[in-house]
Amino acid sequence: MSGSIRQRKYKNGKVSYQVVIEKGVDNNGKRLRDFYTYPTKKAAQAALAEMVTQMNHSTYIEPSKLTVAQAMEQWYVTCVEPSLKPNTKRGYRVNIEHIKKGIGNIELQKLTPVQIQNFYSTLEQDGMSPRTIQYIHTNLKTALKYFCKMQTISKNPAEFATVPRQGKPKNDYYTEEEVKELLVKTKDTDIYLEILLGVGLGMRRGEVLSLTWNDVNFQKGTISVNKSVSNIKGEVIVSSTKTEAGERVLKVPDFILKALFERKQKQWADRKAARGLYKENNLVCCKSDGDYYVTGSFTAKFSSVLKKKGLRHIRYHDLRHTNATLMMLYEIPIKVMSENLGHANTGVTMDTYSHVTMNMKMQIAEKFESELFSKIG
Repeated sequence: MSGSIRQRKYKNGKVSYQVVIEKGVDNNGKRLRDFYTYPTKKAAQAALAEMVTQMNHSTYIEPSKLTVAQAMEQWYVTCVEPSLKPNTKRGYRVNIEHIKKGIGNIELQKLTPVQIQNFYSTLEQDGMSPRTIQYIHTNLKTALKYFCKMQTISKNPAEFATVPRQGKPKNDYYTEEEVKELLVKTKDTDIYLEILLGVGLGMRRGEVLSLTWNDVNFQKGTISVNKSVSNIKGEVIVSSTKTEAGERVLKVPDFILKALFERKQKQWADRKAARGLYKENNLVCCKSDGDYYVTGSFTAKFSSVLKKKGLRHIRYHDLRHTNATLMMLYEIPIKVMSENLGHANTGVTMDTYSHVTMNMKMQIAEKFESELFSKIG
């Protein structure tokens, strides 16, 4: 295939520029071509350059036959891959996979706001957070804007769809005494280690459920956090952490290292009992047959354990908030705390845990009052 630009003049004196994509000839010797019209030569040149890139990557498809899945791949190759960092590209890749699975089979030119809205509603019903849906929406809207620019579609249907309202998350946490009670009462459950990793290391659910034994270094006493797992329509999706800060190495307390070793021993017993049916995913936190947990069902399992043990209900993610709250109360430096949690910067940490910092500020005020000001006559 090849492309060229030709000028078109109209009777009213106006001029436009047409990009012509040559696709060869059919069985009857008729030339096969696609046409795109632009108001300026500069716009036509930019469009042709984009199409040539697609042709070089073998991603160019006739506009009328282009599906959403194919369009997302074209956009990724043309706009995302050349300009973004590897970690950022991996985040885009995950979002694109969600879009392809949800609405990928729809022809791009027939995609409607209603179909996009239904797609977002399905994601929300499947337990996906509003924030994650917002990321997917942003990627979809940006990609469709590109195809509007390329005049493949006349309007951007994502502009007319709305995502679930995020609101400010209501974080909860256990006190130090409640953590002690939690660990004593859940010691005999099959998710004790998962609870320890959440409350003791501040790991996210997706990070815990994707952890492999390759990530655990018993000699150094460390865990490498480098990926996360999610589920969509029953399919497991393992991806790298979305940001560079998300990839981190955690020093593991001996108490948790012991629990990790006990889990490894238990898995050898599970593998033997499965008689060749054990799923060799090398996972640390998994079902008794070695398979991945479905994230939603794991959350339900955690809630069920709390109820059965007579413990106050919090979300599994609130174990991470508990870990952060305890670090602040133990006066861990904010920089170290932020790195341990995998936050992009200390500002995120301070903003998220402002309820604790206010208590600490009150302690500072009380300390100044008792140690300094009260002694001034």
